[in-house]
Amino acid sequence: MAIAIKNDDQWKKFQKAMDARSEARKKKFDTLSGRINGKDELNDCVQEWTSQKTPQDVVETLQSLGIATGELSTAPGLKDNVQLNARGFWISTEHPYLKDLLFAAPPIKLSDTPWRFNRRAPLLGEHDTEVYDELLAMEI
Repeated sequence: MAIAIKNDDQWKKFQKAMDARSEARKKKFDTLSGRINGKDELNDCVQEWTSQKTPQDVVETLQSLGIATGELSTAPGLKDNVQLNARGFWISTEHPYLKDLLFAAPPIKLSDTPWRFNRRAPLLGEHDTEVYDELLAMEI
């Protein structure tokens, strides 16, 4: 989880979101310097709070309060990312020797010139006959 608290107002909102009984409510965390000096203890408080919720719950809760928050995903976790799937980020293709392959589509979507997937990358030597015989008029 990446959480970016920019000011004391956001800090107060974050404290409320975490719970009034949280260790993060200690007076020493009221100032930026106090939070920096007690960062290890504070990180423990945040970790305890976030571990009791789903990443999506944390993101939705904090973003609704105006606190920049994002889930840090592993590669397998990205496949199930709601935002990436909603944007059609993943393309699937068959491969003759491997399982079906999943890969990222171009990140920019243009309405006048939409991108489309035509075929997978060729295997080594897959088109040699076509290139040599038909394009270069050479016999192999």
